[in-house]
Amino acid sequence: MVVHEIKTSRELDRFLKEHEVVMIYCGLTHCAPCKVVYPKFEKIIHKYVNISFCKITLDMVEDDNCESYMREKLKLTKFPSFTLINNGIILDNVIGPNIEKVISILDCIGDTVDEEF
Repeated sequence: MVVHEIKTSRELDRFLKEHEVVMIYCGLTHCAPCKVVYPKFEKIIHKYVNISFCKITLDMVEDDNCESYMREKLKLTKFPSFTLINNGIILDNVIGPNIEKVISILDCIGDTVDEEF
């Protein structure tokens, strides 16, 4: 599983249309908690086979209009932020570097590599 980097509002909309279940990580380049939690996030995503992952570094997006669009669309207030979307609808979000809560949400909705049918 790979984390897709999103830099424009068009890329975000396309990614959400192409993938049914998406977990979005949003952070800032100067955010200390973001720098701590993102590597942990990258380590856990590989076990979920039915969830697509993307990353938005909000201060690195195309322009201010794009940043405003993403803040509004994902209801972003603080960082880091994790948003779970299913078919374009926000199901849950985690504000802050609480990777344990992110794992709990992913475990509830995600199919893992080690599951047997």
